[in-house]
Amino acid sequence: MSGVEKYFTPLRLDIVRKHIELLAIAFPEQDYYPADRILLRMMLQWQMQLLYLSSLNEKIISRLSQAERAGETLIRQDAKRSFCQQFFSLQQGEHND
Repeated sequence: MSGVEKYFTPLRLDIVRKHIELLAIAFPEQDYYPADRILLRMMLQWQMQLLYLSSLNEKIISRLSQAERAGETLIRQDAKRSFCQQFFSLQQGEHND
C-alpha cells in the first residue's frame, strides 16, 4: 500500500522483491501468507487515516455500549473487526471512483 499513486515503479518493485528475498531467508516458509491472499492497493491520505483511526477506541466503546443496551452479546474484538472492515472499505471506495 502507498499513499502516493504509482509510487511502486518497476524499479521500486524490483528493490522490494530483492529485500523480500533477503528477509525470506530469516523465516520458515509456514510463517508466510500465500501471495494470493495479499492485496496491495492505495491507502487513504494520511490525514483521512488519522481522522478515522484517532477515534477508533471511542467508536468501539460506543458500539459495545450500544450492544449492551440492546441486550446483544458483542466482544471488543468483533467490534474492532467491524470498524477495521469499514476502514478498509473506505480505502477501497476512495480509489475506485
